[in-house]
Amino acid sequence: MAIKAFYKTRIGHDPVAAHLLTQFQQQFPALTGLRIEQVLRVEKDNITPEDIAKLKELFCYPGAENLTFESGLNQSGPVKEVCYQRAWTDPEWPSIQHAAEALNLPGLEWARLAFRYQFVGVDEATAQRIVEQNLFNEQSQVILGHGEIWTTLKPQGFRGIQPKLDISIMDQQKLADLSQRWRLFLSPEQLIAIRDKYKSWSRISTRAEIEMIAAYWSDHCAHTSWKALGLLQDLQESTRIIKHPLVMSAYVDNSGVMRFYGGWALNIKGETHISPFLAGPYGAILTLHGGVERDPMGTGLGAWPFMGTAIFAIRDPRMGWEALKGTIHPRILLREAIRGTRDYVNPMGIRMAWSQFLVHPRNTKAFALGHSVGILPEWAAKKGKPHVGDLLFLIGGLTGRDGLKGAVVSSDFGSTDTLTIDAAHVQIGMPIVQRIFMEAIPVLRDRGCIRAITDLGAAGLSCGTGEMGAEVLQFKYLNKKTVKKIITSGVWVNLAWVMFKCQGMDDWEIWLSESQERMVIAVPREKYQEAKEILDDYGVNFSVIGIFSDTEHCQVIYDENLKQEDWLADPHWNLTVEPAVNLPYSFLTGECPLPRIEIAEPIEKPKPFVPPRPFVSADWIQLISNVLGHFNLSDQSKAAHQFDQTVKYPFL
Repeated sequence: MAIKAFYKTRIGHDPVAAHLLTQFQQQFPALTGLRIEQVLRVEKDNITPEDIAKLKELFCYPGAENLTFESGLNQSGPVKEVCYQRAWTDPEWPSIQHAAEALNLPGLEWARLAFRYQFVGVDEATAQRIVEQNLFNEQSQVILGHGEIWTTLKPQGFRGIQPKLDISIMDQQKLADLSQRWRLFLSPEQLIAIRDKYKSWSRISTRAEIEMIAAYWSDHCAHTSWKALGLLQDLQESTRIIKHPLVMSAYVDNSGVMRFYGGWALNIKGETHISPFLAGPYGAILTLHGGVERDPMGTGLGAWPFMGTAIFAIRDPRMGWEALKGTIHPRILLREAIRGTRDYVNPMGIRMAWSQFLVHPRNTKAFALGHSVGILPEWAAKKGKPHVGDLLFLIGGLTGRDGLKGAVVSSDFGSTDTLTIDAAHVQIGMPIVQRIFMEAIPVLRDRGCIRAITDLGAAGLSCGTGEMGAEVLQFKYLNKKTVKKIITSGVWVNLAWVMFKCQGMDDWEIWLSESQERMVIAVPREKYQEAKEILDDYGVNFSVIGIFSDTEHCQVIYDENLKQEDWLADPHWNLTVEPAVNLPYSFLTGECPLPRIEIAEPIEKPKPFVPPRPFVSADWIQLISNVLGHFNLSDQSKAAHQFDQTVKYPFL
């Protein structure tokens, strides 16, 4: 495979460079000039002159941009090139791939974008400081060294021997070491429960199983803190007692559902991101909006999200760099939150009903909250259950090493450690991919192709598919006239049929990957062909990766020799190879130990605040300036107007 680079600069005045120059000169007055060059690198076997002409047509607008095959930056100042780490997939890649197909440019393996910045009037060290403080996020990006060359643009990895261990013989110290080494964030009680269960089974465990249990039992997925405090149970019981006639579904699905008008229902979901926001603000905000919009799509039998909110809390973005201690500057968090919200909700065509940016001096960790509102028919509002024999469809984006450990890390108190082998803490979102299957879901629903649906967020397939398989309907004929409906459990998955964007993934990585813009659907076998045609019509990537069973186990294999086409002719849930996961649902869903949380009254109660009263006009002027100039009260329309607030839908 060959890698070809194209360098693009703006003809004449560059407003982006001018804006950044003005911003940077406030802190670096010696900076007198800034030039920006965008780089497109493509990987393709045998790049011909015809290919180059088509790529030039794709990448460059001749009236405003100049394209060369060598960098056009001169020697007037240090140059820094910033791009995403190879573990991350550029959000533009799906659009580039689609455009290449439209231009009849086959065989394009991968593409990546980068930005080169040339700083005039400052030395190498100062240029490095400017980039690190304003144009670079070490969690997701890399500053390429001069002359650095990648042999491939694709995310890399190596599929090795699947790790196993005998957890049944470990003492408490070895269990704690395992939890630390694999970053499981399991409590001592949970580790002991896992060990004792494997001891009773008299078998060793696989890493995929341990990782799945850790994710399944994490605070993010199991709400263990809320349950330990009794808060979740109180909320559920209060809802049951009130029995409000408008509430159609609560605490059982991806979002709550309430009755609306004319046979329609609304579903509403809120979602917070804290640790990912701090680690990679732009990618995390894309993940926030993408995830919270998928929740309505994965509610009931599939809804249409049409409205959202964005609320962010940081420290004062006007604070100086000297006050920071190893954290991202709040100004960068603010800028990336605005940019991420704009770049996701606008391409999705979802109106932003409300946005708010708040500050607090102690909010070092930062806080992000998003909501999404969807609409669906009343008849489709209740959470669906798969039937034994239903096919498991994986639709949407490709699977890679994105967000590994996201479910368990988000349950921790704020670690920003990440894996090192081409693994991304939070994926850069791709809204166009999500918009495509957003269009297809209501059609699938109304044509009876969806028995159950959920999105893949925290812990990916392990929780999305795992939870869907926890309650499966089965119909048994007692005689010719009597059919008994029972609830069982079971799902069988072949990871070899998953659609990949990253090479050489291990079983546990495929099973736990949190690659975004993915959904799983339970499709009746008799609806397979119809569902396939609908997904093909809308251009949705999909693969049948498994089947729902009555084994009462979550069973996962990786069998490359099992051909999907042959299997679809006669679907079964045989363990053709040694399973990566073979866990009973009774253990996954019913035996998670809850933490012991002590509740105590605050030692010190805050004293009431009495503001000082000004006595002279100068003090009054200063007080009014402080109040009106406070970030929480300032005019935020510059941010809000970047979010589309005027989207219209014909049924609203």
